[in-house]
Amino acid sequence: MIAKTKLVSVRSSMGLSQARLGARADVHPANISAIEHRQRPCWPALRKRISSVLGIAETELFNEQGWALEDTSEPLRMAR
Repeated sequence: MIAKTKLVSVRSSMGLSQARLGARADVHPANISAIEHRQRPCWPALRKRISSVLGIAETELFNEQGWALEDTSEPLRMAR
């Protein structure tokens, strides 16, 4: 199983679909999906655009080679 990335977590928490993020970052949603699922690294110019759209530092989302970082935060649990 592929671990969830910070990019997925941040995008989802903002209520953005891959299509909406792609439109705002001027890239096809298929590229967003491939980057989120670590099928390809994110090129430098796109890292800047995605980070700008999401309002978070590039280094919080991607490593130096452009691969999406794993989300290591603990999932929130609903109180019963």
